[in-house]
Amino acid sequence: ALVTGGSRGLGRGVVEALRARSMKVVAVARDPERLAILAQQTGALPRAADVSDELEVARLMNDVRPNLTVLCAGATPLMRPIHHHSWRSFSDVWETDTKATFAFLREALSLPLAPNSHIIVVSSGAALGGSPLSGGYAAAKRAQWFLADYAAKEAARLGLGLRFHCLLPSLSPSTDLGLTAI
Repeated sequence: ALVTGGSRGLGRGVVEALRARSMKVVAVARDPERLAILAQQTGALPRAADVSDELEVARLMNDVRPNLTVLCAGATPLMRPIHHHSWRSFSDVWETDTKATFAFLREALSLPLAPNSHIIVVSSGAALGGSPLSGGYAAAKRAQWFLADYAAKEAARLGLGLRFHCLLPSLSPSTDLGLTAI
């Protein structure tokens, strides 16, 4: 398995759950120190990378060729009313979460991954109900949902046997994002 955002929050929980089931897990995050701690505590294989870098995503997918990919990495939005956002703060989640989702889904289809591989996009419940204090977060999360649907349709059209899923979790105070937003 390959898990992005694996060093903290929901991603770390996914890594821990998969390792508890004795799965080989490559945990991806930007912070090598957090990854080293995670590797020591869980036995996951650490891989420091910026998932918004399309070349890094291509290298990861080509090197690992995961049967299970869980996309949890994401930017923490700046919490403020829309009129207090700049375009940069408003679009930050687009440039991280949505861009990474696009890159990983494109690689899964282009390689392609092995038939019966699963690619899970962790979006947000904000894709349904909005999030007025988080800039472009809700729209970016909705775009992730659309991308997962488009990839699933393309995989079916090509007969690849890949399975794409999109999860819309609710906020949880056990993650940095949830604690800030709640």
